[in-house]
Formats: sequence, C-alpha cells, structure tokens
Amino acid sequence: MDKYLNDKTKKKIKETIEQIEQKSDAEVVVVVANSCNRYRYSIFLYALLSMLIVPFLIKLLGISFDNIQLFSLMIATFLFVGISLEYSKFKYKIIPKKVKMHRCEEMAFKQFERLGIDRTKNHKALLIFVSLNERYIRVIADKNIDEKANENLWRELVSDFSKCAREQGINDALLLMVSRCGDFLKNNFPKGDKIKENELSNEVVEIKN
Repeated sequence: MDKYLNDKTKKKIKETIEQIEQKSDAEVVVVVANSCNRYRYSIFLYALLSMLIVPFLIKLLGISFDNIQLFSLMIATFLFVGISLEYSKFKYKIIPKKVKMHRCEEMAFKQFERLGIDRTKNHKALLIFVSLNERYIRVIADKNIDEKANENLWRELVSDFSKCAREQGINDALLLMVSRCGDFLKNNFPKGDKIKENELSNEVVEIKN
C-alpha cells in the first residue's frame, strides 16, 4: 500500500460520502491510521532475545571477552536492536500477524465508539477503517445496517479493496471501497422524504501514531 492518502483522494472521498448521504438514510465515516500501535512490548522482546543470543554467538565464534566487555556488548545489542526497530518499518514484517490484527481490531472498534458511529438517531452508520502499515481494513456497521448485510459482503469488499491496493495503490482502493459501500447503502436504505440531519463528519479522519 501507499504510505499516505493524497489531498485529491481525501477531497474525492468526502464528495463521494456526501453523494451517498444525499441518496440514502445512512452515514459513512472513513478513518485512516498510519499504524495501530507502536508495538513497543514486541520490540522489547526482540531486543531482549537479540541480547541473550550474543553470548552464544561469541562462544560459537571462539572470540574471547571478559565479563565487562561481554555485558557491554549485550547492552549495546539490546539498544541497537530496540532503537532500530522503533524507527524502522521493518518491525511490521517481523511482528506476528495475529498481534497486528488484534491491535488494529481494537483501534477500529475504539474509533467506532469514539466518533459516535454507534449513536446516530437511526443507527444506520458505517465505519471504513484502514491502517496503512499493517495493511489492514475493516468495515464496522451499526445494528440496522448489520441486519441487512452479511459477512460475505464485507469479505468480498475487503478482497476487492486489497486487490486494488496492490495493483493501483491505497488511494484508488479506498475510493473504490467507499463507492461500493455506498452502492449497498443506497440500494438498501434509500433516502426518505424526511430531511435527515448530517450527524457525522464527512471528512477523512486521519490518525498518526
């Protein structure tokens, strides 16, 4: 995926959401995070493991160190690995997928509640949550939308998003996702005669960790 959304895409997403809400009783919110977590606990464990391996490598190589030198080398290894991973995107490749998915899911539901997506008057709101570094996307719908949708629909949309992201980049993929969700909402929750208040912002919410 790309590392960021460009301004043109953010403007287009906002316009697309406005069009969706003009033709349906639902609301759409898009949240894009660069990362869901700093993963400092995982970094600490990798640094600690690297430090503990040092004595075995020294012995294997047949190098002679006194205790102070060995201890200093271990501490230096710990600091080097820890600092390197803290400021490198390489950590997203070595941290277990299960850990990353858990952190992303936590943040997605946190944003769902924080932005009040579960508190609209008609309970017809939808969150599209994307985390760039973890290559994660999740669609969370409030109860009245969830009753009409099914997991196969969301899986299909996520699959199409991932394919488009690989081939064309995150900007095009996210536009496609918003548009496809909009088609579902317009077909299943058409706009009524009653004037509906816009309860949630149409701007893309960006989170930087």
